[in-house]
Amino acid sequence: MSETPPIFEYEIHDGQVTITRCMDYESDLIIPREIKGFPVTEIAKSAVTSFDVSTVTVPETILKIGNNAFGNCYYLTAVHVSPQNPNYAARDGILFSKDYSVLYSCPRTFQGDYVIPETVRKIDSWAFFDCQKLQSVIIPEGVTHLPDAVFYSCENLTSVRLPTTLQRIGKYVFRDCEAIQSITIPEKVKSISQRAFWECDSLQAIHVSPKNRYYKSVDGVLFNRDGTILQTYPAGRPNPTYAVPVGTEKIQNFAFEWSQNLTSVTIPDTVREIGYKAFEDCSALTSVRLPATITEIKSFTFNSCNQLTSITIPPSVTKIKTDAFRLCRNLTSVTVSTRDIKIHRYAFYACSEELTIKTRTKKQKNKNKKQAFVERD
Repeated sequence: MSETPPIFEYEIHDGQVTITRCMDYESDLIIPREIKGFPVTEIAKSAVTSFDVSTVTVPETILKIGNNAFGNCYYLTAVHVSPQNPNYAARDGILFSKDYSVLYSCPRTFQGDYVIPETVRKIDSWAFFDCQKLQSVIIPEGVTHLPDAVFYSCENLTSVRLPTTLQRIGKYVFRDCEAIQSITIPEKVKSISQRAFWECDSLQAIHVSPKNRYYKSVDGVLFNRDGTILQTYPAGRPNPTYAVPVGTEKIQNFAFEWSQNLTSVTIPDTVREIGYKAFEDCSALTSVRLPATITEIKSFTFNSCNQLTSITIPPSVTKIKTDAFRLCRNLTSVTVSTRDIKIHRYAFYACSEELTIKTRTKKQKNKNKKQAFVERD
């Protein structure tokens, strides 16, 4: 029986070895065929973490590779797979299924443009995670789903061509893709997860095929098809002011999050709900006109809107939830239209020391000021 390689942590079940962690510090990592005489058949999720590994060689015994198994190899240039492996293959250093129908992972150091092979029908979550030198991607026809975080942190990715067969876009798919300026949603897409485009600082417009039955674009802003739900406002949209269209009934969770250029927003009285974290981290926002149709301000709605100095709460609002205006450090004036309003004790957490809550009728300091906020940084 062979000695156990000291760089691996593993588990043995039913005579088969699963590598759960690799502590290798050599440039070329070779996964062993066996440990203690048992075949190595699996590499667990996120098992290999190293700043030193540049290549990984997978033997024929490996039958399963967990999600993002090599995603934490910061300088990985290529994955190699034994030609005798029944389940996996590699091409150009990228890990695929044996029949090239599934793309599992691309090394972080991949550079330039990439055309995904036409045989691919599925792309694994986190497949291109942190490929910071990837510049453009063409996704083939036949792919129907982009799962969570596929292109997360591809900071220099400027162009992605989505296939007409695409139906679903998962969470964080384009998160932190700082260079993308526009994207076009194909006609068959029927589900786009919240925060799919989170922290896309340069994204100026989201276009939608006119044939799409579920979404539409209004001046580059993403709405549901009938225009009642504002889904995503592109974070890099250059316009400093924005008027939500009349007829909109809901502003989705996270809709305006991270919109760094936005200074003023007008929300019409057709809007009945403003979602959780809808305006979080809008660092330039100085003016918001709230509609007289909403009944509450949800948690973290205006979190970290540092330039907001005053706000008027309409009489329809009966509740301001915890952290609704958290870290609005320059907020000094809040005007409410009624005393019949429940303000959570942390609704204005870490706002300005000079914050005063006034009623519209008396224009005086709120005697219950301490009920609105208690702690500050």
